[in-house]
Amino acid sequence: MHYFLQKKPIFDGISKILRSGIFQVLIILLFPSGLSAISLVELTSNTDHTRLTANPASIGGIEEGIVQSQTSPCRPFISLENGLTGGFSDQEKEWRLDGRRRLLEFGSCVPVSGAFESNQGRINFDYKVDGDNDVEYGVWSSAGQSLANYQSNKNSDNGQTLIRYAKQDFITDSFQTAYGWDHFGIGLKFQSNAEWQLGGYFFPEVAVPVGNSIGEISEWREENIVGLGIGAFFGLGLLGPVQIGYRANKHYYQHEYHLSESAGTGIKGEGVSTSFESGILLPKIFNIFSLAASSIYFPPRPDGPENKMNFKGGSVSSISFDPNSYTVIGIGMDLNSAWGGIGFNLEDSLGTSNEDFSKSIRAVSLSVPIIDLHYGEKTTSYAAIKIKESTIEASIPYVQIGYKQYEIFLRRSLGEDFQSYGKAAYPTITLTAYFGSRGMFEQPSREPKNPQIFPNRSASRSSLEALANPITN
Repeated sequence: MHYFLQKKPIFDGISKILRSGIFQVLIILLFPSGLSAISLVELTSNTDHTRLTANPASIGGIEEGIVQSQTSPCRPFISLENGLTGGFSDQEKEWRLDGRRRLLEFGSCVPVSGAFESNQGRINFDYKVDGDNDVEYGVWSSAGQSLANYQSNKNSDNGQTLIRYAKQDFITDSFQTAYGWDHFGIGLKFQSNAEWQLGGYFFPEVAVPVGNSIGEISEWREENIVGLGIGAFFGLGLLGPVQIGYRANKHYYQHEYHLSESAGTGIKGEGVSTSFESGILLPKIFNIFSLAASSIYFPPRPDGPENKMNFKGGSVSSISFDPNSYTVIGIGMDLNSAWGGIGFNLEDSLGTSNEDFSKSIRAVSLSVPIIDLHYGEKTTSYAAIKIKESTIEASIPYVQIGYKQYEIFLRRSLGEDFQSYGKAAYPTITLTAYFGSRGMFEQPSREPKNPQIFPNRSASRSSLEALANPITN
């Protein structure tokens, strides 16, 4: 599938409604009471204690056990097989870099076409370049090219664009599990992200490149995350239930460039980093709305082994990089009636370690007794690239079926506006199951909740939830 609904995409129509004030006015007029927040896996602020989200505070609200896995039908479970044993296999990388599909991969998954420069995408390594000790020179030198030729091309007219690619594509798989007791919970998170760029050439804007016999270039970036988190749950008077959480993550990175002219050329880099996440979630403030905040922090270690990409194959052996630290705040509301409900969720980043980095989420949901429908837009911006991730998801017991679209925006300089360079879309499936005293079961009953006022901090979650949302066997 080339571009999803190019002329009149449904995403654009929903986006306009979501950004307008009409949506909020309709909510107030149609549903005067009974407010809570929606819950998507990606969202920070939500009231549904049965779902894990990006906020580690959601671990504190889990009732007994939960397992949650997300993948795409057009990208089978390869990353989950290799996520803890060195990432994607070399064979898998060859399949991806060559643009070939495997069993269960549908025709709707194709790379985004555009004009992408080196190291631009969701996995963005902000390298601290020292002179010519940059990653592009490492690729250049791996094919026996000299520093003088590299500098000649780089310093020529329009030579600042070192490598430009024709296509870009992504893959993300994740698995989470958690178990909660009366006052606290513990959770594990495994996530694998990879992206690759195809059809690249050095100095494409230079009229007569000097010594450029490298040929076509492919680039592979990969991040595997392993996280361990804890969370707590308690009541706080009129503010209702409060959830807090903390998670420590280990990030394993790979950054590779493959050259087509001869076997064995290119560079392969590996790096490791640590991050710490903290979060708080107040899901029913005055029984009106939810409020949440979460923060991810990468401690600087300039002289240590972390936050460095160590390369093999070229003249560049190691480059330092800075993952982005930031805080996200979110507010959500969900208006419920006997037949269902409608809600929205707004989230934005602040206090970022990189002034060019930002992240935001805009989402809306519609719930009926049998099914939940969600639409959300997540936008991530860097200095030269912006990625808008739009998702439509339908939730039924055990399964959430979605359709995800990425739109890529680029700009050539900080003074220019972002320009759209293409879209890619593919389906996703999220599997969610619960376990505990009743064995393996689907999501608890969707009977309307009647939130209680919590008189003291020591009340247990089991008694509070029994009052607020009785579960039928």
